[in-house]
Amino acid sequence: SSLTTVYRLSTAPAVSVGFGGEETNHENWVKRHVLRGHDLDVVSVAWSPSERTVVTASLDSRSPLCVWDLSPGAPTVLSPSRTLGRAEHPCGCKGVAFDPTGSYFASTCDTPSLAVWSSLTMSPCAEAKDCFTGTQDLTMFRRLDWSPDGSTVSCTNCVVAGRSCATILGREGLRTLANLVGHKSAVCASRYSPDMFDFGAGQYGVYLASADKRGFVTVWSNKESRPVFKLQASARKLAVTDLSWKSDVLAISCLDGSVACVKFDLPDRLGPEARRKVFKDKYGSAGGVRNIDAMRMRAKEPKADESPVLPQKAAVVPSPVKNHEDVLRLQ
Repeated sequence: SSLTTVYRLSTAPAVSVGFGGEETNHENWVKRHVLRGHDLDVVSVAWSPSERTVVTASLDSRSPLCVWDLSPGAPTVLSPSRTLGRAEHPCGCKGVAFDPTGSYFASTCDTPSLAVWSSLTMSPCAEAKDCFTGTQDLTMFRRLDWSPDGSTVSCTNCVVAGRSCATILGREGLRTLANLVGHKSAVCASRYSPDMFDFGAGQYGVYLASADKRGFVTVWSNKESRPVFKLQASARKLAVTDLSWKSDVLAISCLDGSVACVKFDLPDRLGPEARRKVFKDKYGSAGGVRNIDAMRMRAKEPKADESPVLPQKAAVVPSPVKNHEDVLRLQ
């Protein structure tokens, strides 16, 4: 659909699923906003960390990206506050994601290219194309994501040496830091866990899930050079449409309408104070920054023992997976 609907979780009693049915919903969601501005299907939605701004990506070349203001008091039916991306995404946009502090958002398309936008000025400030060289297979989605510390961006439907992969770009200059090889078909979705994990000795780590058009999902850790988990989520080998993390659970939706939830044993998460320290050390702020200069793309280079990016040798990952039950275990 070209429309985007925003729902609010209501505290009112749950209602019946259908007319005359006895089953009730566990949660009661009510319609809050309808966003009208695209002419073709909306394929990606990103919320800002402040939850007051939404950016939608559409196959519509006239309005590839629409920005919506959902501040308190916003009307039920909304028109976009800004329309972006006609020059950057002339064939429409297939993915959008916010920087964890809300200072930037990134978008990507089949052109192929990735653009980074300032959420303060709503203007493009960086672009990457090299990581998409050789891309031939089209995907309905290109779900990119920012790492939880803002240091890297994961790009989908990339190719290296003729092999499908997800590519990790660094914040500074959008340089390629790693190519996550292992999928046999085009990678269409990638999601970082929103948490940072305590690996001891003052080091933290992150987890990233990538998925492809044949329903295979791979989970990576920046502390391992090999994938720590693999799963065929779709028995019919249909495309994964999206991924979502919640604490230690990864939800996987597929084109056949199925949703799989995988629960992992993960290291302890960094607490609020430790997270604030990470942001302060990297950007001179404890997070929630609204000053664009404080969260500039040229962040400080991470120290060798705290690098959040996956190792460069991940570009040559072989297909067999080691047993990493001490790090990650499917339950």
